[in-house]
Amino acid sequence: MNKNKPLPKDHPLHHASKEIIAAIDFYERMLKHHLGDFTIFESDWREFLQKLERVWNKTQAAVNGLPGWPKLEAEINKLRSADPLLSYLRHARNADEHSIQQVTSDWNANLRATPVDTTSVRLDWEPWDRPLLPVKNRGVDYQPPREHLGIDFSEKLKRGTAEPIVVADMALHFYKNLLDRVINEVILKSSK
Repeated sequence: MNKNKPLPKDHPLHHASKEIIAAIDFYERMLKHHLGDFTIFESDWREFLQKLERVWNKTQAAVNGLPGWPKLEAEINKLRSADPLLSYLRHARNADEHSIQQVTSDWNANLRATPVDTTSVRLDWEPWDRPLLPVKNRGVDYQPPREHLGIDFSEKLKRGTAEPIVVADMALHFYKNLLDRVINEVILKSSK
């Protein structure tokens, strides 16, 4: 699938491909703005969450009833519930859509001034970061993910990173791969 161009209008996954391209655009905006204005960064993250969930919804709508889809849909639904990263993204999107909770946080420098002597002061602050926040959806708390598809990625989330960017990158790989799988395992096989 071409990053900048959706699948042809007559392709069953045309609408899902438009959503993944929009998600990629918001991801790239996050990369561009991650050190700048937090309001822009946060807005891009929220839009990314919306677009990513729409990839799944549009995919389901496009291939519902095709041979091979029920098995793949069951596999992905299980992953979307059990995988910490995929589950968090779903529930962060729902929390954003249906509540007023924050889903990410700006850097808290926690600036401290400590007198060294009568003429100087030492300044200390926390390393820069933009962490994801726990979200509550339907009374259940979901912690920011540290694992995806059985792989611990917590070392990528050290101070100095924007956690939404790390998580978004992995999510895009997953959903692009999903669209490829749907094309190969459902659409192409059902057209034979």
